[in-house]
Amino acid sequence: MSGARARVSVQRRGPVAVAHIDGDVDLSNALDVERALAGGTVGADSVVLDLGGLASVDSAGLAVLSRLASGRIVAGGTVRLVVPDDVLIRQTMQAAGLDSVVTIDRSVDAAVIALATIRGIPDTVRDVPG
Repeated sequence: MSGARARVSVQRRGPVAVAHIDGDVDLSNALDVERALAGGTVGADSVVLDLGGLASVDSAGLAVLSRLASGRIVAGGTVRLVVPDDVLIRQTMQAAGLDSVVTIDRSVDAAVIALATIRGIPDTVRDVPG
């Protein structure tokens, strides 16, 4: 795939790690993306993966998302994906079946609020800028 290389940044909103992935995730960089996500989300039971800036993803990228989600869930945590309706990869996530394993939200705020409700995270998480 051509286009912008993947960029990963992680912010904390209280106990929730919000990881933003921008660019393209493919076979050439999937392992780097996986390492960045794993390192940036250490210690967080709840993770939000913001894919709104993701231009494209291939099977290697989908495998990274799937491994991260299933590993976190097996460990008793929660993962939510953020893919706005107008982003083309939303259809890719649904076609790959990720929406049957992980909830896909339309915004980071919606995902964080849902986690605060489901996981019993203090309301202060909702007010932390993200």
